Amino acid sequence: MNNDGFYAIIMVGLPGRGKSYMSHRIKRWLHWKGFECEIFNAGNTRRKILNKPADYTWFNSNNDTHNLKEKFAETTLNNMIEWMVSESKNSHKKKVGIFDATNSTNKRRDKVISMLLPILSYDRILFVESVCDDDGIIHKNFIEDKRQNEDYVDVNTEDAE
Repeated sequence: MNNDGFYAIIMVGLPGRGKSYMSHRIKRWLHWKGFECEIFNAGNTRRKILNKPADYTWFNSNNDTHNLKEKFAETTLNNMIEWMVSESKNSHKKKVGIFDATNSTNKRRDKVISMLLPILSYDRILFVESVCDDDGIIHKNFIEDKRQNEDYVDVNTEDAE
């Protein structure tokens, strides 16, 4: 398989730090530059598979959802890989898949690399980390931006906090 035109951008960061916002800006720019580009978001995969929104307990790192989170991330990455290689012979555009998930542990990043290496070389994989330690911005992201998220669309602001 000729993978000269495949690239992967792996977003890294805690929830509410701007990964999805950055993903959409990157996608827009890449489309403008002539790349075929798609975003693969682990939260969207979770919502599609579970067919229900998550409540605040889902995002707690001290609960028993770790294995499910890993499963959804792996499914999302597999969807990205399938998209990258599908119909690659018929497309003359370069393909960039953006994997939008926390990817905040070394174990997860190692797994991402091992899953991508069969179709990409190391120099075609880019990790972009979004870091934000400003509590005001993080709070604004959760209250204003996440309110548009399907997980919180029918939840009032006080309950969402």
